[in-house]
Amino acid sequence: MWLKLILGLFFLRYRIENGYKHDAVVIYGDTDSVMVKFGVKTLEEAMELGREAAEFVTSKFIKPIKLEFEKVYFPYLLINKKR
Repeated sequence: MWLKLILGLFFLRYRIENGYKHDAVVIYGDTDSVMVKFGVKTLEEAMELGREAAEFVTSKFIKPIKLEFEKVYFPYLLINKKR
């Protein structure tokens, strides 16, 4: 259920029409992680958006649930999703 909430939040907020350079796409998510493609060109931009998104999503959850920003894979190659 939480994954659907995160997908909706990213879909509504991180979009070109809201002033972002690209539409964010959740490319992977499971019970304890989510991976988002922000479409930016630099590592710094990706890290800034990752931190911002983690804070934004956390603000929508009931405490003490927290989405933590962990890292940026740059470049990133996803060949196959976990099963």
